Amino acid sequence: MAARPEEIAEGVYRLSVRGSNVYFVRSGSSWALIDAAWATSGQAIVAAAESLFGANTRPAAILLTHAHPDHSGSTLELAQKWDIPVYLHPRELPVPPEELSAAQEYPAGPLDRWVVLPLMRVLPARARAAARAQGMRFLAVARTFEPGAAVPGLPGWECIPTPGHSPGHVAYFRRRDRVLISGDALLTVNLNSAWDLLRNKRRVSGPPYISSWNWHAAKESVAALAKLEPRVLAPGHGAPIADDAASAVWAFADSFAGTGAVEGEQRAARHSRQRQMHEANDRDPSEQEDTAMSQRRPARSVMRWLAVGGVMAGCVAAAAYGIYAGITWWRYGRVPPASGDEVDALLDRFMPSYDVVVRDDAQVAAPAETTFLAASESKLPRSAIVRALFKGRAALLRGTRATADHPQTLLGWMQTVGWTVLAAIPGRALVLGSVTRPWEPFPTPRAVRPDEFAALAEPGYVKVVTAWAAAPLGAQASRLTIRTRVAATDAAARGRFRRYWAVFSPGILLIQRVGISLAKGAAERQASAAALPPPPTRPAFGRATPIDAHR
Repeated sequence: MAARPEEIAEGVYRLSVRGSNVYFVRSGSSWALIDAAWATSGQAIVAAAESLFGANTRPAAILLTHAHPDHSGSTLELAQKWDIPVYLHPRELPVPPEELSAAQEYPAGPLDRWVVLPLMRVLPARARAAARAQGMRFLAVARTFEPGAAVPGLPGWECIPTPGHSPGHVAYFRRRDRVLISGDALLTVNLNSAWDLLRNKRRVSGPPYISSWNWHAAKESVAALAKLEPRVLAPGHGAPIADDAASAVWAFADSFAGTGAVEGEQRAARHSRQRQMHEANDRDPSEQEDTAMSQRRPARSVMRWLAVGGVMAGCVAAAAYGIYAGITWWRYGRVPPASGDEVDALLDRFMPSYDVVVRDDAQVAAPAETTFLAASESKLPRSAIVRALFKGRAALLRGTRATADHPQTLLGWMQTVGWTVLAAIPGRALVLGSVTRPWEPFPTPRAVRPDEFAALAEPGYVKVVTAWAAAPLGAQASRLTIRTRVAATDAAARGRFRRYWAVFSPGILLIQRVGISLAKGAAERQASAAALPPPPTRPAFGRATPIDAHR
């Protein structure tokens, strides 16, 4: 059941979608949508709109505060569904990839400079073409308007220019009851403090530094919004302040601009308390206060910069992971044909065509038979890394069932959770298959016989085939290979697994890498132990040593 938006002011409703706020604003008999959250949020937004305004409703306009992906991700999907335009500031229009990667003075924040632009320069031509096509589709529905003009679809509202977080960032203000929809110019969650985020502390804050274009302009925009003295603050992230937001906004604007007015008031109050407590003391209380503040200021500065550094590092890591997921999603199904050592006739028997392939190998200082046995009896299911990855996966997929205690060996564990042995070459290779729905927290594989695996096409599943093989490289060396292929049985399953693979493939690749490392280590230890000479036999205590009769 879709979440119903909350009314934060007369005719203004807020819906939070994965941490980003979307606003539905009623205006007479019509309504408008402000911001569109992340990509794939369209269905939730449509369901929320219909819960407010009735089935098959559509807004008079979609308005954007800015074009960052957490505020415009579903814009194109919604504009096409409702057949309406999208309105934004001219400086928020998308830039073609070839211009973006070559731009020297493009208005970019630290995240763009350090991550996005370098990646754009190395993207393959096909990826750049896909991004260009997406931008052209957006331009087909985009309409620009200047702050100061009437707000499309919302008479009685004003568009306030608030550049800083992005070049064309705007806020929307209803003067009759002082309702401010601020986008990312003003937030009620401090994205620049790891400590505040951990404590889930609610406070008026500015935009995230890591993704902001011009920090000085951001400060000026906060000051301009404070002068509006909003009663209701509806931010882009965080819970709204629904009563007397002006004092909190003024206080933050003072400290954000660096005027020190707020700090001065706090210091005066502390000074008064100190004077009352130390009237009999010869030492001037102001000196005590100044000394205490001078001692605390360096520590606070260090903590503040550590917090900002932690948030920036986290944002960079999250952005890099998001870019990886996007590229992985785009590359899904574009598997180059196997060649050379990658050709595997044994796997081709069960899955000649596939959407995903993962190949890994390692040279092992052990005979092939020892390497194969070590791979089959690997303790991979008991690896702390693997167990942590599975728990994290279940948590992300909202699984709550306790995991069972499976056999310790890899082969035993795979058979317990539903894998089927499809083919085997004793001492050399083993092929296993599974028909499953990996996007479920605890998938239950479909039972399948080896002779029906290749032809099975039941909708709603993906087929996975994996094989490990040990090829001899002489008497005391071998090469261990692990290869996995995946193919969906229909378009719906393909779409679901494509999203799953984009998000979870790093963990899957890590598990395969850990598995091959564990098998290599175990095989080489066994080979080394077998190569050692047997220990000399020693006579038991109290027994005479036999005497050679011919001595």
